[in-house]
Amino acid sequence: MNLHTAFFATTLVILSLAAMGQDAPQKELDRAKAIYATEKEAYRTSILEAFAKREDAARKSGDKKQIDQIKSERDAFENWHAVPSNVPPAVSKRRASSRTRMEAAYNTAIKASIRSKNDDAAAALEKELLAFRGDEWPHLELATAKFNGDAFQLNKGLKTVPTKREFSGPVEINVVARTEKDNIRLYAARGSCVIFNWEGGMGQLRVTRPDGQQDRMESGSLATATVTPLKPGVWYKLCWRINDDGMQVFVNDEVVFSEKKAYDLSTKSQISINAVESLIEVRDFHVVPITPTE
Repeated sequence: MNLHTAFFATTLVILSLAAMGQDAPQKELDRAKAIYATEKEAYRTSILEAFAKREDAARKSGDKKQIDQIKSERDAFENWHAVPSNVPPAVSKRRASSRTRMEAAYNTAIKASIRSKNDDAAAALEKELLAFRGDEWPHLELATAKFNGDAFQLNKGLKTVPTKREFSGPVEINVVARTEKDNIRLYAARGSCVIFNWEGGMGQLRVTRPDGQQDRMESGSLATATVTPLKPGVWYKLCWRINDDGMQVFVNDEVVFSEKKAYDLSTKSQISINAVESLIEVRDFHVVPITPTE
């Protein structure tokens, strides 16, 4: 073998090894995607199986009220992107670990693309990663959100996450969230809102009714209630039900505000969660239309 041939052969080997090195992160990413898809489906199956077991038990005891509740929760999970409240901790932990591994695979592939000077591939992977981070909440506009495990974060400073869909008529707005200190705000149609841990008075729940101007937040007429402030760093289940004949606000399934009053709910509107003075984290934010039978 002459010198030229030897040099050419050595170059091919080096290029081949380099290519293998560059392909390795992509192969690992593809493998992670396949595993993640399987684990995601397993998570969904485990949730549906849990619903089925609860329904079987309710049927054996003849508890129609419980059966109706389970059906409602299952519908919210399958059709309105609700996070079930009774997910076993081990299932939630596996789900969070699966997402962490998936994100690590994306970051490794992005860094490998940057090191190999393939900036177009890196940019494409970054877009994929952003889409993946929003995978848990396909019904929400998450442009202003950041992600942390099984939650998304809204930093202070008028950050907002709205629903992609517009709603009219009676609705139930459900949230699982925590705040560093104050200001978890929910906004709905015609200037209506609920403010938990209002910065102007932590022990006051601020409610504005859906009787204001559509393009002005908090423009509805004001109602208040004295409440125990949400503790910083503690997860709470929050619910706001708006009906044609009144509204209710719940904290951990306990009513903290209720009134009977006729509302015009014909206006379509996105519904949003907002942060103002403090960072908030959200594990669940979904809206379910209330049917007349409810």
